[in-house]
Amino acid sequence: MKKHYRVGYDTKPFNENLNPLYGWLRSIVGKKWDKCYSEMCKKFDMRGVINAHILEHLYSSLEMHAYLNEKGAVMCVRNYLHGNKATMHGEPHPIGKCGKDYYVCPKDGTVKKTHKPPRRSVIKQAEADKRRAALAISRQLSPTEVLHLIDGIWYHFDLKPVPDAEIVYVKPFHKDVFKTGYHFGADVDTRKAYTWDELNQTERARQGTARVLGTTARDEFTGDTVYRDQLGKVHYGVTWRANRTQSDVYHADKKSASKKHLKLAGLV
Repeated sequence: MKKHYRVGYDTKPFNENLNPLYGWLRSIVGKKWDKCYSEMCKKFDMRGVINAHILEHLYSSLEMHAYLNEKGAVMCVRNYLHGNKATMHGEPHPIGKCGKDYYVCPKDGTVKKTHKPPRRSVIKQAEADKRRAALAISRQLSPTEVLHLIDGIWYHFDLKPVPDAEIVYVKPFHKDVFKTGYHFGADVDTRKAYTWDELNQTERARQGTARVLGTTARDEFTGDTVYRDQLGKVHYGVTWRANRTQSDVYHADKKSASKKHLKLAGLV
């Protein structure tokens, strides 16, 4: 076979059809798993590579290690396959959150559906939890005002536009000659030497020291120095190396939130 079918991330996968497997799982719901597994072993040859791979899909859709806790609820622990042995790890959780479609009931040994929630509802619930967590520590009063919870106290911040500044590159005080280009020789340095005035802007940025000219501000919430450079990029920190994220505003004028602010945010 050609190399690109055997090497690399885009290798040729197994050509198995898993629809019969999922159809068989649906057909054995309510039946004894031991009996169904015995019948499968009589007709299904597990020694082939592709058939062994199909069994991995079977175990990824069927939870075989469910158990009853002290309250009688069906629980499971996430597991992963190591060779032919399933190794358990993680915290116990209800069978509906195991991520699989079916499980072997520990009460009677039959195959049952886990009734896991649809993927869309799981995503919506995660988004709702994220919004709820954000509201617990931050409240937006207006486009120019925000409240943040810090150490159990609500503080009020004014949101102001990020000031403009300019990044320039100055000559290092300990160096007068600068060599540019690639050096391929092992014994002789073939790079050309230039003075600082002869360097272009790209070489000055590579060999010089960055300095910020203009107005900068201090973000009172994060404690960082913030400014916008001549290219319109927002930086957090004194130099461009401390760049974090893009934002048009920063937190200024930190003060304790008044009762009026708390009332507007719905906190009292």
